[in-house]
Amino acid sequence: MRNLLSKAILLLTFGVGPISLSLAQPDFPAIDSIAFLKRELNHDLNSRTLSNLTYKIADLYYNQFVLDSADKYWNASLSYSKEGAIADVQGKSLYWIGNLNYDRGNRAEAIRIHHQALKVFQESGDSLWIAKTQNVIGNSYNYLGEHDQAKIYYREAQDIFKRIGDRKGYAFVNENLGIIYGEEGDPEMAIALYLESEEELIRIGEEKYLGTTYYNMSIQYREMGQIDNALTVIRNALEIAKKDNNKSLTGLVYQEMGLIEITNKNYKKALPFLEEALKIGEETDNEQVRANAIQNLTLCYEGMGDFKKALGYAKRSRVLDSLLYNTQNAEIISEVETKYQVAQKDQENEILKQIDATNKTEIEKQRLITWIVVAGALVLVTFLILMYMALNKINKHKDQIEKQADKLRQLDEYKSRFFANISHDIRTPLTLISGYAHQVKTDHANYLTEQSLQNLAKLERNSRKLNDMAEEIRDLILLEEGNLKLNFTRVRIDSYLSLVVNMFSSAADVRRTELNYNSDIDPDVVVHMDRNKFEQIIYNIISNAFKYTPEGGKVMVDLSQPTPSEILISIRDTGTGIAKEHLSMIFDRYYQTPDNEFKEKEGFGIGLALVKELTNLHGGEINVESEKGVGTTFNLKLPLNHDIPADEEELETSLRNFDLSTEPNSPNEKTFVGSGKDGLNVAKVLVVDDHAEVRDYISKIVQTRFSVFEAKNGQHALNILENQKVDVILTDLMMPWLDGFELIEKLKEDPQLQQIPVMVVSARTTEEDKLRVLNSGVNDFMSKPFDPEKLIKRIENLVESKGNGSHPWANLLDERNEVEKDIIEKINGLIIEKIDDSTLSVKDIADEICASERKTFRLIKDLTGHTPLEYMKWIRFDYAKDLLIGKKVKSASEAAKAIGMSNVTQFNKQYRKFHGISPIEG
Repeated sequence: MRNLLSKAILLLTFGVGPISLSLAQPDFPAIDSIAFLKRELNHDLNSRTLSNLTYKIADLYYNQFVLDSADKYWNASLSYSKEGAIADVQGKSLYWIGNLNYDRGNRAEAIRIHHQALKVFQESGDSLWIAKTQNVIGNSYNYLGEHDQAKIYYREAQDIFKRIGDRKGYAFVNENLGIIYGEEGDPEMAIALYLESEEELIRIGEEKYLGTTYYNMSIQYREMGQIDNALTVIRNALEIAKKDNNKSLTGLVYQEMGLIEITNKNYKKALPFLEEALKIGEETDNEQVRANAIQNLTLCYEGMGDFKKALGYAKRSRVLDSLLYNTQNAEIISEVETKYQVAQKDQENEILKQIDATNKTEIEKQRLITWIVVAGALVLVTFLILMYMALNKINKHKDQIEKQADKLRQLDEYKSRFFANISHDIRTPLTLISGYAHQVKTDHANYLTEQSLQNLAKLERNSRKLNDMAEEIRDLILLEEGNLKLNFTRVRIDSYLSLVVNMFSSAADVRRTELNYNSDIDPDVVVHMDRNKFEQIIYNIISNAFKYTPEGGKVMVDLSQPTPSEILISIRDTGTGIAKEHLSMIFDRYYQTPDNEFKEKEGFGIGLALVKELTNLHGGEINVESEKGVGTTFNLKLPLNHDIPADEEELETSLRNFDLSTEPNSPNEKTFVGSGKDGLNVAKVLVVDDHAEVRDYISKIVQTRFSVFEAKNGQHALNILENQKVDVILTDLMMPWLDGFELIEKLKEDPQLQQIPVMVVSARTTEEDKLRVLNSGVNDFMSKPFDPEKLIKRIENLVESKGNGSHPWANLLDERNEVEKDIIEKINGLIIEKIDDSTLSVKDIADEICASERKTFRLIKDLTGHTPLEYMKWIRFDYAKDLLIGKKVKSASEAAKAIGMSNVTQFNKQYRKFHGISPIEG
């Protein structure tokens, strides 16, 4: 060994190239080896030589799986590289020491050491090793279940690999990200990443690494129920694993093939795959493969009805290494044992039946003698069984109800904690928003136009609204935890309630709703109450009354004293009313009635829940009476609470600003806002939104370029369209009377109106809403909040597409059948819609045409002769040429920005490549 190692060290020192030596024998410490080397060479070695030498020795040991020796030499290499300030060796030594800790299960220590390595590589600017280190840090975080942290490091590694052109590294990181998305229940995203890895590895001729990619892809296809796709890719994985003689991967592939057949309930087909996987797991001593194979064999035999063999494999699973044993195995064993016992019992019953048939004659002789006794016993037993079954059923229902109630309580707690977190998180940015807005408004050094002052006022008002919502959420959580305390003051209730109600007068005038206050109690009656919480109670009830009372209706507040010790406040409205089946639930937390014909903006569903909690905290009670189409009455009873100490009355304290952000509902109000900078010849845009401030905000943006008309709901929009032609319609979804979905349906029914391009601008961003919008035939969709520049750009695209249906690439539609034309038009439409989005991918196009990414790739190649990326570039640069020729942009940099490119130099090169001339030349 000593001579062998001596030879290896000498060869390494003088750089004689790769060495293949077996070092898997007892070694001696690194320091002794170096001392031996110095004696052999008879000269002093500098730090770089020593660090390189020990690093290479460590690498030899690591490749021979002698991990302890590798650890010693990498630590020696680290020491020498630190001594000589040799950054590259120091970083690589730390990298591999971290990997050793990862292999040994010390993931937290691995993260710490890899961060040290990352710092060294960042200081030296070694991009490749920075990316490699970020990837392994991501692996450690992924293993620890910290998926968000893992994604951060994977994404950073992905960007670097992409920038430096390391396609293999990029593909490997993609696969790691795919594993995370698969574990998080997003198989489609996982498969998209695996497909991108496949494309990269094929492109660089590294198909040998695709085995694990196909294996992981198969798992996702199986979990999605796409069995055919799963079988295709797992067969590819098997071919690669066998070709590379990769036994571990082959075992995993066989057990996955067995699991696919189990999913299809083809248990006999699954059996040979699982048995082969078990055989490989035992040959390679791979306990993970062996454990998975045994568990799946248990499921397989159970599915075949062979419970005896299933039980045998289940028991084998139980005696595996304790690190692989878990509660799932215990549940499987218990279930199989039960089924096996049932099967045995059935067999015993069959034997008993045969014995019974043999002795039938004798039993018949005894039947007459024992009939009366048996009948009596049968009646008694039947009665006892029925009683037992009834009691058992009651107990089961009781347990079930208790479990359901417990789950509901947990869900309620989760919701409360979720809203509490929201309340906590938004308070800081709200404080900053309102604070900075106030500073801007009050800083006399700033010159602000009248419009700017109005915008600041709107900003402050909406900031206060959000803050009030945060306060309500906080109060609800404090109430739930029993930590909300009331601050009682002495209040003359008549004058105080009158003051609170009068604060709604302006809102009533704006909504054209009659507001009345009536009191028949002594003006000197004093109530001990928490004024702020009382305001919350009254505000929530009255604001609800206004919300559901149409124009011309009434809201009435009556104060009375039914007994000497309590007061009664009745708040009545002539609104839509509440159905009887919902009355008992309106005070429940997060509950919202589903039959709201006004379709007002949805809230959190905590307002009335908070009202009830605060009322109870005052010692009072609240109830509601309602009739559909007639109106609703809330009756609030409060005790005088004179037994509770209270501060003196402070009527001068300011009340909250009861701003309901309402507007007139008159159909005769002015709807034309103004024209864009080019006068009356510019395109006309109809903005439909029920929120006055949002509508005003959108209109002011659009007015800089187009003529603008406004409508406050779908019905109002249809009235305008009867007398006014417009070029584009922008509409919200949630609106009273006629919402966005219904407006779109009405437009489709009219041959003239259905030609108008429609863009939905909405805060509803769920996938279900988006799918419903796109299926309705709209041309574009933007989520609130939005970028004003992008809004203008998309409107311009819609106006242009309406006036000019052709594009430079439209000749692709020639000589195509109708199906192919439809596909090309959909693809072109999506690319034009997202012309400035540099992140547009094959996945987005696949989603648009409802096909897989692989099929989409091949389809575009067949139809256009280009890959999807090439085709997108083709359309983008034709679009840029159109912008430049038509003088729609002033410079090449603006044209680059319009198609999502930030690097103008690269844009100029690509433009010349596509068109043969520079952007300046036309």
